[in-house]
Amino acid sequence: ASIELSFTPKTAKEYIIKLNFTSNSKTNPEVTITATGAEYNIELSERTVVFANTTVGSSSGGSFDIINKSNVEVNISSIKLSGDNPDMFAVNGNPAPFTLAANQSKKVEFTFNPTSAGNFEAKVDIMISETDVELQGELKGSAVVSDVEDSESDFSVKLYPNPSQQTFSFEVNSSITENLCDMHGLEWQSL
Repeated sequence: ASIELSFTPKTAKEYIIKLNFTSNSKTNPEVTITATGAEYNIELSERTVVFANTTVGSSSGGSFDIINKSNVEVNISSIKLSGDNPDMFAVNGNPAPFTLAANQSKKVEFTFNPTSAGNFEAKVDIMISETDVELQGELKGSAVVSDVEDSESDFSVKLYPNPSQQTFSFEVNSSITENLCDMHGLEWQSL
């Protein structure tokens, strides 16, 4: 025969339960069960990681700590990016799953890899296995286009209008061509 017990603690402490079995035998067995009520208290050292202005095509890093202030170990099952621009950010090494002992913390590092200029945001969703608790952090980054040095920006332009198509073509005499056009939102086409 088997007995199924349910344990629903009201507070975070150790509980000792004794089960006495009465039978028609000479001995009445006693079973002692020890259970601990868990109080989950998991925090982030920072809710929002703000990356410094980052040049398009380069990257910058940031981090926060996941802190287990609970009296029991906690299993972090996943760390995923979501929100508006998750593709501009990365979780370095994707450390999940991992276990945090009671009163332990772990640093999670992120990289901001902008591919265009602007302001970008993503959510960090952290799932905790034993609970319905989900932590959420936020990543924010600003991407800028690098300034072109004066020595690189000296160039001359010759315009060739084409009135029938309401367009013009031009000739650039410079070592920078495609990059300069990208910076100013122009389409570059090599002839």
